[in-house]
Amino acid sequence: MNTIWIIPIEPIDQRYTKQWYDNIPVILEQQAGTDYNIVTVDGEDFAPEQRTEGAFLDFGATNVYKATQTAEVSKLFSNGKVKAGDKFLVTDAWNFIITPIRYMSDLLDIPVEIHGIWHAGAYDPTDILGYKMRPDWPHHVEKSWFHACDFNYYATNFHKDMFLRNLGIPQGDYSKAIRSGQPHELIVDQLTQYQDTVKKRTVMWPHRYNDDKQPDIAEDLASDLQPRAGVGPDPAIADYVRFKKLQAKNRNFNDVSWGGDRNNASQVALSRVRR
Repeated sequence: MNTIWIIPIEPIDQRYTKQWYDNIPVILEQQAGTDYNIVTVDGEDFAPEQRTEGAFLDFGATNVYKATQTAEVSKLFSNGKVKAGDKFLVTDAWNFIITPIRYMSDLLDIPVEIHGIWHAGAYDPTDILGYKMRPDWPHHVEKSWFHACDFNYYATNFHKDMFLRNLGIPQGDYSKAIRSGQPHELIVDQLTQYQDTVKKRTVMWPHRYNDDKQPDIAEDLASDLQPRAGVGPDPAIADYVRFKKLQAKNRNFNDVSWGGDRNNASQVALSRVRR
């Protein structure tokens, strides 16, 4: 029997990565049945004295986690545990483990499939990797990992198209890029108990408080939703106008400089909104 080796992104309680760590094996077992063994390859749970503030992962500790995963997978190949026809699911494709998996698969004559889920990277200029990393080198790395994977998965068509366009992936390789959504099925099931909860006049912020998430937009909207005193515009109308302005502001991030509309047509969205 072949194996699906799961290479998880480190499970952090405050991130959905912990839910993925628990839920993806369950989902795969449900879908694969008795055709595959499902095995998770963990890395070292290293807790640094100081963590990278505001980031999705700690930029030091994540390399300890990935490096120890790489060492374990290398042992699995060397000890004959990885068989021809096995599959590797890398739940965050921004992971250098893709290189040695493909290296060992090719040179040890053990053909395996590599499946990578792309979250973000330097190819997205609004992501922290996109605006902090030195130019050029990460794009070459991302392209090499894309080509090393047999299948590359993206949550949305916008994400997939941005990746292909900004990295200049040849159209002949587009078939390796798949808009798949993300494996949140079990999370959705857990939330159904709250669907009849009485709604309040509240703006919920479901993200990390970091510049690349644009928290100022939510703060601006929340401020506008506060109760008004005295004579003024109808609150419902004012909220709608504010919403349309913020929506237009968001759309500006779709212009070509941010990986979106090549004709910059979305830049006119804000000018179309009037009080």
